[in-house]
Amino acid sequence: MIRGEGAFFQAVQSTASSVLQNGLDIFVSDMWEDDRPSITGAMQLITHEPGWLVIGPVEQAGETCCTQCLLSRRTRIRQHGEVFEEANSKRLLPHLSEKVLRLRPELPEIAVLLAENLREEAINWDEDRRRRYFTVGLSDLSIQPRWIVVDPLCAWCGQLPVSRPEDFNWKAGKKSEPGSLRSLAPSLESLRSYYVDDFAGITPAIEIGEVAGLQVAKAAVPIRGSKSKEAGWGRAQSSEVAQSTALFEALERWAGLAPARALAAMTCRRSDLAEAALDLRRAGEHELYGEGFVSPRLDPECRWTWGYSLGKKSPILVPEGYAFYGNALVNRGDPRQAYEVSNGCALGNSLAEASLFGLLEVVERDACLRAWYRQDTPIRISQDSMGEECRNLWLYIEEQNECQVTAFAPKSIGDIPVVWVHARRAEKGSRESRVAYSVSAASCRFSFGQALTDALSELAPILRSVDGALQANWLNARSMVHSFENVRQLGDHALMHAHPDAAHLVRHLDDRRGASKIEISELEEKYSLRVSASSGDDLRNMVMRITSEGYDPMIVDQTSRELSLAGLYCVKAAIPGAVPMTFGHRNRRIRGLERLGSSPLDIPHPFP
Repeated sequence: MIRGEGAFFQAVQSTASSVLQNGLDIFVSDMWEDDRPSITGAMQLITHEPGWLVIGPVEQAGETCCTQCLLSRRTRIRQHGEVFEEANSKRLLPHLSEKVLRLRPELPEIAVLLAENLREEAINWDEDRRRRYFTVGLSDLSIQPRWIVVDPLCAWCGQLPVSRPEDFNWKAGKKSEPGSLRSLAPSLESLRSYYVDDFAGITPAIEIGEVAGLQVAKAAVPIRGSKSKEAGWGRAQSSEVAQSTALFEALERWAGLAPARALAAMTCRRSDLAEAALDLRRAGEHELYGEGFVSPRLDPECRWTWGYSLGKKSPILVPEGYAFYGNALVNRGDPRQAYEVSNGCALGNSLAEASLFGLLEVVERDACLRAWYRQDTPIRISQDSMGEECRNLWLYIEEQNECQVTAFAPKSIGDIPVVWVHARRAEKGSRESRVAYSVSAASCRFSFGQALTDALSELAPILRSVDGALQANWLNARSMVHSFENVRQLGDHALMHAHPDAAHLVRHLDDRRGASKIEISELEEKYSLRVSASSGDDLRNMVMRITSEGYDPMIVDQTSRELSLAGLYCVKAAIPGAVPMTFGHRNRRIRGLERLGSSPLDIPHPFP
């Protein structure tokens, strides 16, 4: 049966006899419909939006991945998507006119043939696979086959289970190469086929360019419930690795923003729970709880999801707003008890691998923030002791940017290798040329050599980026130095410390009396971890280091069905008691953390 209205519906109906014989419902519309037609069997939509004809996907009653999934993704990634959504809902978008049909008389037949093609594909479908659809460009009749991935939060077909306690799956895939912390990942081509599409992908494109001798890639994803976007970045010697890294980070942001794996297990106060539950007072509290935030000391009623304690090897309940940093945008009314970012969110080819990289990030940021807020002068790593490749990169950065680079080894939880690199220029030259006075980057890996290489690789493009931002925001950066409340978002931290007026804020790093130099080989001998053949074993070794100091690392599985399609996993890793990364000075969470002592420094940190 064919249903619909308007001139295009009538044109399709007159040419659709072949499809009618195959028992497939078709709904033809001149615009995206808000109200879903009732489905008893299989159905597909043929619809129009300005410039495009969209055919499919085929929908099946009771199954996921539908036209609304497609419309939601289309609206999110297009420019001014909220304007498009409002215009569509008010039926203000131009319809497919009879004039266009006269100019393009082939359109009805093309639509019917493509619909028949989709029906043939869908006869033996698997409920977990992607759905194919077609777009037809009205300007040139170009036909583009595309894939839509299910939206787990779709208002029409979403079928999320309730979060439940589960055992941790330590199994991991084969490593990509000996000595690597990563296992074999899907190819860039495969990842693109799932997630990158300029019509309705999770990200519309991966941008690639060169900065400071490295390939730098960017993949942006929309934030649910917001007009904003977040970007994943990749920096590497090769374009393919940079693009894969950027897409991995973008997918990590997407999965970490909103709960799309399971519905909340329960809504209640922490004091009402008989089960083990995370007390957010242990995770660092705000000095002041501003508008939109509620102190965990008030024990508010909130949504809870299940996580897993890697130290105690048992499930633990976690506030959903802590586990997913964009939760308040989706589950409005759920109290925000802590300002959270993507700190500890990581993607991997197994749950163990994702957990490992999430914990590495938490340890890295804790070590650097602890050193900053305590005004420690960490041990310096001797430049003369490192490998030739690393030393050449160090010297290249100094020469190309006319700066001096220092590498520190701050004290970390479990003495896991962390390196903080700090580039600094002469104060006078910074002021005259309006280039960054100081910039920081950091990394945490199983060896100091790898951490140093990774940190230097981050430093070079960040330095160039901050130089450009400072020149465009010179007065704004200066205002931050003199009023810390003006440091409001991620980029402001690096921007403030880039201004030469902030030179006095990092002078304690020059205290050579308190900071001796150390050979990197000595650090490796004392503190490096052995890389195993399995990510599961790597994670166990790291967890042993962390728990040896009395901390209990934990994870929340953020793996949505979208990621499962490509065999990917995502987690939020946390170590209650570690110093959390925050952006915006008023959002800092340093109260009640024993690692910071009694009087932590009240100055914005310099880390990007």
